Amino acid sequence: MSLHFGLMRDLLKRRRVEHDGVPFGRDPRADWRRVLLFFLSLTLLLSAVGAIVYRGVNRGELFLVEKREPVSLGVLKRQELEETVAFFEEKRARFEALRRTPLKTADPYIPKTPPKK
Repeated sequence: MSLHFGLMRDLLKRRRVEHDGVPFGRDPRADWRRVLLFFLSLTLLLSAVGAIVYRGVNRGELFLVEKREPVSLGVLKRQELEETVAFFEEKRARFEALRRTPLKTADPYIPKTPPKK
């Protein structure tokens, strides 16, 4: 029995060969330092890119938009205005009429009472 156990132990020792190229797993402190430095540098890089994009947008160098004439200088067409006002007045009148009439469908959450005999 001890021969079998010794043989298994030798096989397992041979399987666990450490490679020199493995960067993680040997020193936890060094591993955490690498992870921390990676995310710190990533944060600094993203902050710098965000500042550059913000500055470009703020100056108008990025995301250029055509300048249009101000809305206040546009001509107001009286006929279109009257049609728009009439459209919304009709909607308001229809809404008020629907609000005053009772619902034609039964509420499914209210239990129905059986008819009296």
